Amino acid sequence: MAGLFLFGFTFLIYCLWYRLGPARMLIALTVVIIGGMFLYYGGVLTSWFTWIWLNVKPMTAFVLLGIIGLGALFSTYPLMRNVPLQPKPGKN
Repeated sequence: MAGLFLFGFTFLIYCLWYRLGPARMLIALTVVIIGGMFLYYGGVLTSWFTWIWLNVKPMTAFVLLGIIGLGALFSTYPLMRNVPLQPKPGKN
């Protein structure tokens, strides 16, 4: 399940990088990270992380990792369905 999680998310990241391009992907990643930092340091996510850490059993977490990885893997199909095999050349 951990391998499925890692494979699913790395493939999702690769598909987003291929589809959006490096500049748009880095801008989106920066926005997500800054938003996550505001939520975490604002106190919104700390209680959520504590609840998951204390209340989720290890076997449940193991299965949830696999389900999340499988969901990430299935979400790559719509991203890559109509994409050309060769990427467009960059501007010279």
